Amino acid sequence: MANTSTLVVTLAAPAALLAGWPAGAIDDVLDDDDRAHGERLRFDADRAEARASRLLQRLALSHAVGDAVAPAAWRFEAAPGGRPRVSAPRQLPAGLAFSVANTRGLVGCAVWTGPGATDAALGFDLEAIPAVVPAEVLPRCFTVAEIVALRELLPDAQPARFAAMWTIKEAYLKARGLGLAAPLDRFAVGFGADDDERGAPTLVIDPELDDDGGRWRVVAWREAGAGAIDHAAALCLAEGAAALVPVVRWLSPGATACAGPGG
Repeated sequence: MANTSTLVVTLAAPAALLAGWPAGAIDDVLDDDDRAHGERLRFDADRAEARASRLLQRLALSHAVGDAVAPAAWRFEAAPGGRPRVSAPRQLPAGLAFSVANTRGLVGCAVWTGPGATDAALGFDLEAIPAVVPAEVLPRCFTVAEIVALRELLPDAQPARFAAMWTIKEAYLKARGLGLAAPLDRFAVGFGADDDERGAPTLVIDPELDDDGGRWRVVAWREAGAGAIDHAAALCLAEGAAALVPVVRWLSPGATACAGPGG
């Protein structure tokens, strides 16, 4: 890996990605843990999404290291909080961090390479934008201020804002290694005066979580997905990652490397 730092977000539509590969070829890339993870899921759609997510994770990491590691050679273990981390190969130079996400219609992997790269400063999440806001989720997962701000928006704007806030919260939890057991109502997402999810969101964090929202840079955007589904995407970045400009790449069906922005 070069001495310069990069942050690349690789995305793919699960069905399109899998359709471009013969089933046997995918099995040659995935390992037993990948396959077991998918088999534990009940529905075919969820199993396919998990399979695509594990495949894309390997392809994105191999691309990040200049294909010095074959996609099938990666091995992973669970870090505290449940997020995956690389366990092999161990000969990798310092400076590789990643965060993965999957949701209905979209899978993704954010990879930071370069000096100082650490999982503790990178979190990434995706969420399909719902047709309506699930009201029952709000009191459990959002602060009073967040709920008030959400309800002040026009009804048509609320689902996208809800998904944006949700992805930012999950991206933060992933970066901190806290998992979903963390108190979601102990930190809040704020937006600029333009009241637009494409603005520069900020984090306000309760002192009980032993963190300062000012050290985090939040990058949130909207991605068009397969069919009529759009998605919210978010990165939470700290330390060296906070100064990086993310590059978004779409993986073309059947590809073994990234296709390039919009490709």
